[in-house]
Amino acid sequence: MAGSRASCNTTKPQSRKVLQYSLLFLGVMVLIMTSIEPIGQLTHLVFRNTTESIIPILLSQSHISVFHNRRPPTWLTNSTVVRIHVPPLRKVFGWPFLQPQSKVVSLPTDANYSYFQIINPKRFYNICDILEIQIFAKNKRNVMKSHGGDYFFVRIHSPDLQASANPDGGIIDHQNGSYTARFKLRWTGHVQITVTLMHSSEAVSVLRRMRDYLPARQAFDGIFRRGNNAKRVPCHVTPLMFVKSWENTSTEVEFCNFTDPVTRSPWYCTKPKYFPCSSYSHHAGSERGNEVLFRLVSISDRSLIGQPMALNSSGRSLIKVGNLTSHPASSSCLSKPLSQCNMGKIRNAESESGLPGYYYNNTWTSLKCRITEYRDNISKCLRNITMYFLGDSTIRQWFIFIIEQFEQHKLQSVIKDDMGFRMGKDSWKSQEYNLSMHYHHHGFPNRISLVPTTDVHYVANMIDSLSSHGTNTVYFISTGAHFTITNLDFYRNRLRGIKDAIYRLHEHSPDTPIIIKSANTREPTSTDRSNWYHEELNTVLYEEMSGIPNVVLVDVWNMTTGHSSGWNIHPPNPVIENEISLALSFICPKGRKKEKSKKNAKNRHLKNNS
Repeated sequence: MAGSRASCNTTKPQSRKVLQYSLLFLGVMVLIMTSIEPIGQLTHLVFRNTTESIIPILLSQSHISVFHNRRPPTWLTNSTVVRIHVPPLRKVFGWPFLQPQSKVVSLPTDANYSYFQIINPKRFYNICDILEIQIFAKNKRNVMKSHGGDYFFVRIHSPDLQASANPDGGIIDHQNGSYTARFKLRWTGHVQITVTLMHSSEAVSVLRRMRDYLPARQAFDGIFRRGNNAKRVPCHVTPLMFVKSWENTSTEVEFCNFTDPVTRSPWYCTKPKYFPCSSYSHHAGSERGNEVLFRLVSISDRSLIGQPMALNSSGRSLIKVGNLTSHPASSSCLSKPLSQCNMGKIRNAESESGLPGYYYNNTWTSLKCRITEYRDNISKCLRNITMYFLGDSTIRQWFIFIIEQFEQHKLQSVIKDDMGFRMGKDSWKSQEYNLSMHYHHHGFPNRISLVPTTDVHYVANMIDSLSSHGTNTVYFISTGAHFTITNLDFYRNRLRGIKDAIYRLHEHSPDTPIIIKSANTREPTSTDRSNWYHEELNTVLYEEMSGIPNVVLVDVWNMTTGHSSGWNIHPPNPVIENEISLALSFICPKGRKKEKSKKNAKNRHLKNNS
């Protein structure tokens, strides 16, 4: 009995300890679980717009096969944890960093007082004549500006003819508040002149300083998942995006460094507690939007970046163009005929007028080379080809438009609408024409509402991983729209990584053509989506990508600024059709047929001699 009592007494302290440890363990788990969001709550948080985020993905997978890379992206598999001392944002950006360089700030250009006029107007214009207009920039006190830098869009157009053109050689800034634009009149009829003030020089100054000194203007989020739990944290191309360090105290923050080991493209997320970096499952544009921008840029500066406004004319804004020559009603007015668009000859050459082209009857006429229309025989053009579309949703529009030419009414409209805008990886194949097409969005940064991280691949890495077979493989690349939130050096480095990948591709497949589409205009909906940013990015694109063999730059900037549909990040089908006709003119079908016939003739010659 004594022994049994002793045994019972020894088990009571042990059971108490077990109970204490159990309670302690449960307390820790409760603490952890309260700091982690259940998947159900996360779904409500990041999948709020079910129609845009979930349903379209499932629908498109049922109609078009989604192609997946065989291995996860290198940036995800090579992630590391880093601790970075983040100073307050005020100190990072040299607060108040957006003060103008000069203490004397002029009143901004005002479209209500600025105007344009025709220089030496004629009562009657003849086709191929020169029309010259002058723009005068004034402030709200009706005082002429003494410096340049204003950002204008100028065009001539004839709505009844579906004709329009931008200035030959661009707009000349005389740096004294006046500007000149010249047009060669390439069609007959009534021609309207339109001048739009996009941004005053003062607004451009704010945009430039924002671009150069604010690397984290747009907010992004990363969703980390572990089991049935998830956590949403801020992410960006720089660790300085940690918004909570706005206060006047420095903070040491633990980050997941997702910098890609091949392209060196940076991407950072604040590391959530209890989650490894490898649990980064989804990327999303953040509801926080331009939080950093609103904190750092004054209301008065933001107010300078208003909506575009048309200028009035001090005289006529409508002229009549006739034809007293042998020119047709629509003429290129060039001194010599254009040659056929060719990969080897017309890579990036300027046209005789300095203008890429113009619209007539809603059809784009290039002034660089002769375009072949493929509306009725696109199947002949694209037979026996593999096409890769890499970039943003504007190149995805090309991908969708070409599919529609083959599928006709087989694709449901809801699928077509969705596929024009969402991010993902898609493939489409035609056994009848031995044609395969693949689309993939570019890597970070991107503003897509929600995307699995396994779908995020950089263009350079995709070029390295995809197979190419000479002229029967074509790459279409477009970047720009998502890079307006970065500075020019960041975009330049991204382009150089793509350029290096193109050179590596051409080492083993030198005949593989690359079509690079420039950025097009967009709706000026926010300070980060200004057309001024897009045109600046295009300047860097032309500098970095010009002169590469078998690479063609398709300039769609003028095709979208000049079209009557206005400025749309996703232009309507008539614009897309003209863009694709220009691109296909460089690769289909005569060039490949001639090349094949030459190779066959050479083989026959060698065979006969042997």
